[in-house]
Amino acid sequence: MNSFRLKPSFVALSLTLVTSACAASLLPGATHAQTVIYSYNINVNGDIPTGTPYSDGSWMKVTIDDLLGASKGKGVKVVVDPHGLNANEFISAIGFNLSKSFLPQTVSPSSCTATLTEACPVEIDINNNKIDIHGDGNGGKYDLGTNFMTANLGRLYGGMTSTFEIALDGLSFASFFPYEPTKPSPYSSVAKVQGIGENANLSGVIGAGPPIDPPANEAPAPLPLLGAAAAFQASRRLRRRLKPTAAAAPRSA
Repeated sequence: MNSFRLKPSFVALSLTLVTSACAASLLPGATHAQTVIYSYNINVNGDIPTGTPYSDGSWMKVTIDDLLGASKGKGVKVVVDPHGLNANEFISAIGFNLSKSFLPQTVSPSSCTATLTEACPVEIDINNNKIDIHGDGNGGKYDLGTNFMTANLGRLYGGMTSTFEIALDGLSFASFFPYEPTKPSPYSSVAKVQGIGENANLSGVIGAGPPIDPPANEAPAPLPLLGAAAAFQASRRLRRRLKPTAAAAPRSA
């Protein structure tokens, strides 16, 4: 009875393809997401917001992501979420300490549409010290700041969000992280809260400690696994084609 044996070189090649593909499938993704998250859980000065904070005790969170594509490295997307404030309390200004210096200028926010649940900043101030956040221990001076509407229409109330982009060459998530501890203010970012109290006539300043640079989800990539399956199927098909030929060959003496 004739037997069929794969050549050692073919077996080695097949195992190499499968092993390489499987190993590649276990490689982790990007080390970090291009994101910075601020949690405002510090009562810096003034009155304390009366809403229900997040589980970490913060009244507000701000998420900053790099712009993608051709705009990468030329600005950031900002999401302000003060869901820890009550419905009468609102954010009037936010200041950030950056790890990179920029020339003094005022930038208009982009990609923001005001709705019943979405508010837009009035302007973005870069190193002009125009953001008014008294009682923050830094004289209201920050590398980058945003002013929001203080009139009834257009306020950023608790329960709302504000999503906008800042277009500025050289500005990226890395400009916000890591925070420089040598800054005059001990806070990486502060925000002014107004409308506090039973009569909504009080105000306070909340602050964030060092921002968080969260790790990206490290999930195995699907394409290498498909490559491994394809290599295995190819080896089986090749074996089927070679087996009849080997069986028909005359047996050597």
